[in-house]
Order: sequence, then C-alpha cells, then structure tokens
Amino acid sequence: DRWLGSSLPTSVLCATSVVCSVVIVRANRVVLDSGIIGPWTLGLLHYSFLRSFISLMRAAGQISPSSAKIQPFQRITMAAIALLANIASNFSLKTNTVSTYQLFKLLVIPIQVAIYISVFGVRYVWSTLVALLLILMGVYLATESTFTTNPTGLAVGLTSAIVVSMETVGNGEAKKSYNLSTLQFNAATTWIRASICAVFALTFEFEYIRSALRVNVLIASSPLFFLSLMLSCVAAVGVNIISVAII
Repeated sequence: DRWLGSSLPTSVLCATSVVCSVVIVRANRVVLDSGIIGPWTLGLLHYSFLRSFISLMRAAGQISPSSAKIQPFQRITMAAIALLANIASNFSLKTNTVSTYQLFKLLVIPIQVAIYISVFGVRYVWSTLVALLLILMGVYLATESTFTTNPTGLAVGLTSAIVVSMETVGNGEAKKSYNLSTLQFNAATTWIRASICAVFALTFEFEYIRSALRVNVLIASSPLFFLSLMLSCVAAVGVNIISVAII
C-alpha cells in the first residue's frame, strides 16, 4: 500500500481517522438502536465489507504479497484480539451514551502508555503525561451532564478500553515484527475475524438474524437505517485500515 502510510502525512491520517471515527459512532448508534442488527452481526458486515475492499485492492495491484511467514496460531491471535477490540467497542456503544463511550475511548491512550511503560520499558516526559491528564479532565467536564453510571455500561466500557489498548499495542508490535503493510495486515486477518463473527452471530444473535428478514420493510419505512448501515460499513473500512497505518 504505497499510497497509504508512506505517502500521506501522519496529520492527514489522523484527521481522516477522526472523521471515520465520528461517522462510525453516529452510524453504529442508529443501527444498534434499531434492534435489527446486534454487535456480532454488525461486526460480520463490517469485516465482509472490508474483505471485499481488500479483494478490490489486490485485484488493482495495490497489495503486494507478503514474504512474512506468520504461524497459524499467531495469525489467529492477531485476528482474535483485533476482533475483540472492535466488538468490545460496539458493546460499549450499545450500553452507554455516546459521551460516555467517547470518554472510555479516550482512556485507551493512558492505558497504552501504561502498557508501554510496564512491558516495553518506554519512558515518557512529564509534560506528555500531564497533557493526557488535562485532556481526560477536559472531556469529562464537557460531557459530565450526559455521563451515565449504569453498572453494566461502566463495566463494558472499561473492558473495552483495556481490550482496545492491548490490541493496538500487541498488533502494532506484531505488524512491525513481521514487516507488514497496513493492507497486508488486514488481508492476513480480516477473513478470520469475519469467520469468528459469523459463528458468534449465529450463536448469540440468531433472533437478530431472523428479524433481519424484515430489513426490506425497515429500509422502506426508515431510510435513515439503510443510510446509517452503509455509512457504518464504509467508515469501518477507514477505521480498520487507517488506524493500523497510524500505528
């Protein structure tokens, strides 16, 4: 993926990531609130859409074959932790208000810092740590009025922050060690993530899948649902690819 990561400035990648993140949060909220699609089913749609995009990029010659010999267990581990991060975020959004969800997403940064300090021995200057604290305090003060305190949402949100932090650090290091490009990393793991999502969707969300037979009726009566679902899938491609490029 010569056109991504190597040719685009980090500032452009970060700005695009922010736009995709905002779109996917708003779109996912509408989709999940509809009661038609559950978190696992939504994840399956996202990964299927991402897989189709990767196939198009491969056909266009934008993904060069990787020479890395990734062991099956390592490949499954990389896919599983990436999947858990996405699904945990979906459950956090489903059980919390958008403001609470965003605050938990911000907790990912200090948790990542803690992992790098304790596991990799990285040292940060105090100004960086103080800046992170001020950002968290500012976001909390700005969203305090809409912050929810339901036990389930708080537990899911905290779990999500921890899992997402572990995923970004773990897969970021794995990507570097195998010298994988952004699209190569996603090509190596997306089909596994989609397969796992399909199993869990059939196991835990069969009622959602059966009710999805009413989607045609819902699309006709609520164009917002269809638009949100499309935006969610498109933004999911951006989030998955650009976040790995930034890492």
